[in-house]
Amino acid sequence: MTQSVSQRSWRKAFVQGVAAAHDVAQLRGVSETELAGIDEAHRQFPFRTTDYYLALANPEDRNDPILAQVFADPREMDENTPDYCSDAVGDLDPAHHKAPGLVHKYPGRALLITTSACPVHCRFCFRRNYPYEELADAGADMRRALAVIREDPTITEVILSGGDPLSMSEDSLASLLGEITKIRHLRRLRVHSRYPVVLPERIGDDLVRVLASCGLPVWLVTHFNHPRELTEAALASCQRLQKAGVSVLNQSVLLAGVNDSELVLQELFEGLLDAGIKPYYLHQLDQVIGVSHFEVAPERGVQMYENLRSRLSGIGLPSFVRDLPGRLAKTPFSLLLAMFMAATVMGACRGSESSEVGTPKSQGGWGDGNSCSGAGSGRCGAARRRRWIAGGQSFSDGISTADLCQ
Repeated sequence: MTQSVSQRSWRKAFVQGVAAAHDVAQLRGVSETELAGIDEAHRQFPFRTTDYYLALANPEDRNDPILAQVFADPREMDENTPDYCSDAVGDLDPAHHKAPGLVHKYPGRALLITTSACPVHCRFCFRRNYPYEELADAGADMRRALAVIREDPTITEVILSGGDPLSMSEDSLASLLGEITKIRHLRRLRVHSRYPVVLPERIGDDLVRVLASCGLPVWLVTHFNHPRELTEAALASCQRLQKAGVSVLNQSVLLAGVNDSELVLQELFEGLLDAGIKPYYLHQLDQVIGVSHFEVAPERGVQMYENLRSRLSGIGLPSFVRDLPGRLAKTPFSLLLAMFMAATVMGACRGSESSEVGTPKSQGGWGDGNSCSGAGSGRCGAARRRRWIAGGQSFSDGISTADLCQ
């Protein structure tokens, strides 16, 4: 479907609230019973999208991959799913969160939560429970976060996130970039935004100028999940950035009911590559409360990824990763499989309880299983470890732990 870029103010594009959600529900033929559950999910995490993005959907298709990303599902209210917690990626661990809006988990990189405002509320969002109220005094909070970065010369890259940092006005964004570029030890800037996907008209000349003239190399990481999102308007917005010298990468999330198909992923990655956009990451779902219905079984994800490896050019294949608390970088799934397979084999061969085998905390592994924080976290790491390290479980190559012990 082709969408034209309008000259209206981009701020008039938002579709949100209970009434708008009911309009979509009516088009989908949702029953009264279903609607009650959907309303409850929307109260927990309000419906918000753009008219542009909504126009890409077919509301009569109950399995529409666009609506699946933004329209609530009653299953979001299941808060007792094992392994799922409020802060699945460890953003709020005090060791990583030394100022409001600052996340410093990985060596050399620091992330700034610039705003709570987003053009869409993705139902799989891993920050749906983030305490954005800590940004109440945005100016003072940002100064504190920048002070932490300024005092740490090991930080060479700043990542603007949110919410969506491009929800800021051009003046506010330019002011923030001006402060960032004064920090002499910074070498590059990364901006994470879904605006090119869900509201490409936001990527106008004024915004592009602000990003391109900030004084640091700028990388924009956007978030296409499905080939239907690769519209003429969306790709043109990325081209405007590219022509101004802003490099564009893409990260996707593997989502059940959206893109859990080799053919869909192949079409997406090849379409991105044709537009000069490097597929950067394919994320396994972050296990945040309310999103478990989107999870694709890890072994199925690995099998799909291995099949894609034989179909796609190497430059079109993203890294398939999971963001695990306590590690120093995103963890490639190939490493996870090798690590957990080795741990399982060791446990099985020694006759030990395999569910207790894990990577030592000193090596950035699972630690004691208490990595997750917030309500409903429980012993999240231990639960995940039990699921991955199951005695005698066969993986995609058909070899079981029992075979390897012989």
